[in-house]
Amino acid sequence: MPQPKVSVLMPVLNAGKFFREALDSVLAQTYTDWELLVADDGSTDGSPDVLRSYDDPRIRTVPNPGHLGYLRSINRLFGMATGEFITFQDADDFCHPERFRKQVEALENDPDLGLCGTFIDVVYNRQRLHSALRYLAPTEFEATLPPVTVRGQTEHAVHYAY
Repeated sequence: MPQPKVSVLMPVLNAGKFFREALDSVLAQTYTDWELLVADDGSTDGSPDVLRSYDDPRIRTVPNPGHLGYLRSINRLFGMATGEFITFQDADDFCHPERFRKQVEALENDPDLGLCGTFIDVVYNRQRLHSALRYLAPTEFEATLPPVTVRGQTEHAVHYAY
């Protein structure tokens, strides 16, 4: 397979309830020149079975050698990424079908741009609560940073790991 323009990094640990929707949202992208690297971090909820049900050569499954945690999984995937641009997709999130196209377009149109992100829609029980750049909930969880895409430079990402 030729080198993709975008590498999508997705660690997964027991994301069964939303995992298929997250994978489907990547497959539904209008921009199709990507690889999806999925690191299973020891899921026990059927997530590996969901992943095995997909037959797309752009999806690469790389099970972790034991439980590494989110950041070490991301660092491991960084080292395997081959795309010019690297983006992140959490296994319990889904993305807009135009996300990759718009982010790649922004990065290609401005060679000085090294990173671009998006707004997020905070959803609970299938209801959109609001949009934000970063969302801190008054409850027990904190949403992640908005989905970002970075200009490759994989050697820097590996050297200056999380």
